[in-house]
Amino acid sequence: AQDPPCDQDTGGSIELVIDETTITPQMSIKWQKLTLSTSTVSASTSSVSTLTTEITTQDWQYVPSLEGNLSIQNLAKGSYRAIIRSNNEGNCANNEITTSTQVIGGRGFDLLNLRYIDAPPADSSVSECSVENLRYNIEFTLANEKITGGNIEITVNKTGGSGAGYNKTFIPSDASSQTTEIRWPLTSDRSGNYIILGVPFGDYEIKISETGGATDTCELNQILIIPGLEEISYIGDMSYTLDKCNPEFELTAEIQGGVPFVSSNGEAFYKYDWQLNSDEFGVLQYTGKTITVKYPGDLSLTVQDSKGCVVDITSAEKIKIKNEISIYYLEEGLSLVDSQGATPTTTPVLH
Repeated sequence: AQDPPCDQDTGGSIELVIDETTITPQMSIKWQKLTLSTSTVSASTSSVSTLTTEITTQDWQYVPSLEGNLSIQNLAKGSYRAIIRSNNEGNCANNEITTSTQVIGGRGFDLLNLRYIDAPPADSSVSECSVENLRYNIEFTLANEKITGGNIEITVNKTGGSGAGYNKTFIPSDASSQTTEIRWPLTSDRSGNYIILGVPFGDYEIKISETGGATDTCELNQILIIPGLEEISYIGDMSYTLDKCNPEFELTAEIQGGVPFVSSNGEAFYKYDWQLNSDEFGVLQYTGKTITVKYPGDLSLTVQDSKGCVVDITSAEKIKIKNEISIYYLEEGLSLVDSQGATPTTTPVLH
């Protein structure tokens, strides 16, 4: 049996192979196709209501246009069988043979379970926190009952996204020289599990076809998007001022990028380690997203994401905590002025 092309519902064929010694002029061949039929059955459930049920059955129906042929062509998808009857006289008179069922369009050619997973970085000597250094493995399962001999061609093409490009074609004859790029199954028809190794993030088109780009066979095309990541970075203010009259404030880390942890209620978070170098109070350590700052100095922040990437996001510039005076202060002689040097107006308050 031969299936129709993948993009068509008709075009299949079946050929009977019979021992020549058994072929006689009196032999008849009739073909049947398995068909579905639906009937409606109604039954009264009471004097005023009726229950209607649809019943679907399968039946073998003769196809007169195919009668008498050893080879039948241009078949629609479905299940077929032949009824062969010998009209000879003698011991084999009227002997009838029913062939096994042949399914047209039932052979699979599918790309299943397409996904990506984390892979080792492109350069092990470079920090894994470098987004450009991140790599992934593309995995999928191929079910091939269409292309004989496993003569398939796999094209993996990055079609979108920033960063490094990727465009490779793999064929079985090169498998031994591509072990660092692709893992092939060992089956004869190349059905099984595949791994495309070490691709950068981006939008991918994966195409599987017959070797040499044949146009009369099946072709699979699927899209896979590996989301890009941003570098872990701090987007908050880099300078804060303490008020002498109220020398305490809360500072919340504003972080973006990387792969954050996710709490049980769905909130994203990182691990935070703060260090304040104060001339007056020495080194002070803090943890958590929000900290309370009371002293001036240079504040450092180290952040860790769920991938284990640890980044000192203040390595180039520290967060400055300045110890400034209050909005109002007393000059010598007890004259009340503001920080701009002006004497504020006051309104007496009667008690």
